Amino acid sequence: MKVPLAILSHPPMVEGVKQRLCPRFLFEDDMLKVIYKYEIPVIGKAFELNLPIGHAICDINHQNDKLYMWIMVDPDQPKQPLKMMVVGTGWVMKDCSNMWFMKTIHMPNGLVWHLFGVEGRECSLLSSDKGSVEADTEPA
Repeated sequence: MKVPLAILSHPPMVEGVKQRLCPRFLFEDDMLKVIYKYEIPVIGKAFELNLPIGHAICDINHQNDKLYMWIMVDPDQPKQPLKMMVVGTGWVMKDCSNMWFMKTIHMPNGLVWHLFGVEGRECSLLSSDKGSVEADTEPA
């Protein structure tokens, strides 16, 4: 009997969602998996990470005032790009039908960021309700 090294819980798949956080894995004897930490390099515009096919995003969070993703990968698999974008609360976005929500991250300084996956072209950021891209609250 094979004993799984790990089983990660996951939310139910939603029709049309391209990426889910923490898919369930039952490891086979011949599978090589390792969790790597990737820094989210930019806020407010799209960026890409080249990740092995079959990767699983285990967590997205902050550490030492930076945003990171912890991703389980099989380093022997071929890589493919995953395009993402981080936006702040209160930022006005336009033409975002090709984006899907991944996670919200609450920073110690009070800012709140929202990570989206991007298929194709990123959405347009217009401005926030306060006139700058640093607003974090709903307009009164």
